[in-house]
Parts: sequence; C-alpha cells; structure tokens
Amino acid sequence: MNFRAFGFSIVGLFAAISATAAADSPPSYQSDPDTYKVIFEDQNFRVIAATW
Repeated sequence: MNFRAFGFSIVGLFAAISATAAADSPPSYQSDPDTYKVIFEDQNFRVIAATW
C-alpha cells in the first residue's frame, strides 16, 4: 500500500468516526438552551435565535 492510499484510508476512518459521534450528540439548540432558543418549528423547518 502506498502512502497516498494509506492517507486516504486514515481520512475516511476519521470521517466515519466523526459522523458517528455527531449522530449520537444532541443538536446544539437542545444542549445549550442559554444560547439557542427555538422561535418556530414545524415539520419542514425550524427557526432558531442564537445569542452569543
């Protein structure tokens, strides 16, 4: 295996791990309610106000 193929394999592994971790974590508007407030929500979209 050459170095380039090894590098692409490592990048793919990290992308898969980060995608799995992101799927398990709650959305930012739920995990930080002091910063994010849901203004409106329906089945098609959600409007969020952020105060930093």
